[in-house]
Amino acid sequence: MSSACYRIAWGLLLVLINVRVGGLDLLPDPLGYLLAASGLWTLSERSRFFQAGGAAALLLLIGSIARMIVGEPGTGFLNGLPPTILELSLRLLDMLLSTLLIYGICKGIMSSFSGESSLNIAGRARVCLGWFMTVQGLWLASYPFTLNVDQDIMAFCLFILTIAVMISQAAVLLMLRAAGRSWREMEERK
Repeated sequence: MSSACYRIAWGLLLVLINVRVGGLDLLPDPLGYLLAASGLWTLSERSRFFQAGGAAALLLLIGSIARMIVGEPGTGFLNGLPPTILELSLRLLDMLLSTLLIYGICKGIMSSFSGESSLNIAGRARVCLGWFMTVQGLWLASYPFTLNVDQDIMAFCLFILTIAVMISQAAVLLMLRAAGRSWREMEERK
């Protein structure tokens, strides 16, 4: 159980960190999604939420491989061109799958540690889920405005929301590490 938590955490960290040299991503997202899916499928017998998260990770894996083959679009707020409807739709799908991934992880941890009092991991998972869902909801609510509001304003708003989502994802990573440590301690006691 602990190794599965660490695989999920490492996978999410690989997805979260983008190190590019000459346009080449040194830490490819498909590897991160593969690690996360592997860990979630290992934990899927403990909770159906882990199954849902694993399915989302597999779909995100397929999408990230497709982006590697097709390439990133040349439009978007960071490139100075407004995104197309198709690009916004694909980003929205990506965000919804990412939300399902984090939801599955947090709810799975909450259900797995509901009776445990050590480190109150279920409570940490509840807080992480609440924070992530709030920020992700704000991000999703801002998307209809991307077509009608000034690009400079939207770029700034989306930048702030991106930072908030990254902070909430880092909190999920720390919660996963704590869950992995707790499971390792339980395994050593047996």
